[in-house]
Amino acid sequence: GQPQCQGQQEKVEIQVLDTGVGMDQDQMATLFVTGAEVSRRGTAGERGHGIGMLQIKAYTDLFGGDVVVESVPGEGTAVKIVLNKATD
Repeated sequence: GQPQCQGQQEKVEIQVLDTGVGMDQDQMATLFVTGAEVSRRGTAGERGHGIGMLQIKAYTDLFGGDVVVESVPGEGTAVKIVLNKATD
């Protein structure tokens, strides 16, 4: 999907949407758990490594932000990263 970026007063939101295989509640529950097996084949048969979301969460936490994930099996996933705007 195409990344989107929105700015609020004190926050910046980056959202990526896809129309892939999506995730069920069990997969979502382990999305940010180190060592959990959450990677599976995508719509084109591609295989992930299962570490991308852990990296996103670690960097977002480092900067005091948040990661929000919404997903529907068979329809796709939306990942939103919310960060504080930089101050002078």
